[in-house]
Amino acid sequence: MQTTLSLSYTARLNLHYMMGQQRGTVDDIRAYWDLQDAVQLDDAERRTINYQSKDSKAEWDGLLGLQAQDFEFTAEQCERMRNVIKTWPQGFGTADRQWLEPLLRQLDPPAHATNGLPKTQPEIAGVKV
Repeated sequence: MQTTLSLSYTARLNLHYMMGQQRGTVDDIRAYWDLQDAVQLDDAERRTINYQSKDSKAEWDGLLGLQAQDFEFTAEQCERMRNVIKTWPQGFGTADRQWLEPLLRQLDPPAHATNGLPKTQPEIAGVKV
């Protein structure tokens, strides 16, 4: 089953970087490469935001907008992205909220139904409460 994620160019740049920093088996790395290939900005997009890479540090003009784009991912790919984000050792700052929060809302299923009641009965140590 495919999941559609709407990704801003900032989310795409950050995901590309994060996937490139992963370590693992050959199969893991190839899966990260596939994700990098999927979200990579093309040359025209890079020019639009004045993307530059200097001394292994990427810079771009955050005020020059590219519209978010929809991308299709498998459940396994979504889980891989979620795990990389949730376990990112460098952590995040408040400035990351603009790209990170919309992405996490798409990757994390909502915990509550629209009426405010939990969708499932909560469990504590495997016991329903």
